[in-house]
Amino acid sequence: MDFKTLLSLKAKSPLQIVQDLAKQLELEKGKEKPAVPLIGLYLHSGYLEGYLLDYNREDRVLLLALVDGPQTTLKYVEAAALIAVEVLKAKSWIFWLTDGTVTDTLNAESVPSWLQLKAQAKAVSTKIESFVGIAVTVEIEKDDATESVQLAQRMIWPQALQIVQAAIGKVAEDAMGKEALSESVAQISLHNAEDEAVMLADKTLTIAFNLKEAGKRLWKPSMLQEKIEEKL
Repeated sequence: MDFKTLLSLKAKSPLQIVQDLAKQLELEKGKEKPAVPLIGLYLHSGYLEGYLLDYNREDRVLLLALVDGPQTTLKYVEAAALIAVEVLKAKSWIFWLTDGTVTDTLNAESVPSWLQLKAQAKAVSTKIESFVGIAVTVEIEKDDATESVQLAQRMIWPQALQIVQAAIGKVAEDAMGKEALSESVAQISLHNAEDEAVMLADKTLTIAFNLKEAGKRLWKPSMLQEKIEEKL
């Protein structure tokens, strides 16, 4: 890794680095071969090293694992004891730590192709159908951005799809919401835009996400739920 890439990094607090890495772990859960960051922690009482498995924001506790063949040691660490953090073997995490501005360090296998995204969208369509009771097509509109920007977008679209699924599921929990969805929505069209927006016309629910900053600008499911309910 050269200094041109490294100079894209910004200094952040140790806890913010942990939080950023833990957020990406949510995307890895459920994968057959999840990627897990290896970190070193400098604490008031010494040094610990292990794979970051979880960060509990409410209790402010980190969970690390040290794997040695068949043996696994679990380490629970109070965030208040944290002085500094090392991200070991950091190359595969540079994309997230630079808020998506650096894509050339990504492992090609970790970036979903457009065909894979299409399959993920179809899976979300099936899930939404189970919520609403009718078939709802979910499609991602591919834009004409540069190759590096599209690479970054493809890393974030899985997050956006899960947000859509969660938001629609929440709307459909209410009987009136479920009825409104079944009567008003037959297709969900997703695209990237500077200005986030939700529009409904001709039974097509159009959702514009801002995919910049490695997904940090994405709506939370509860916010998207409110936006959708306003249009129904």
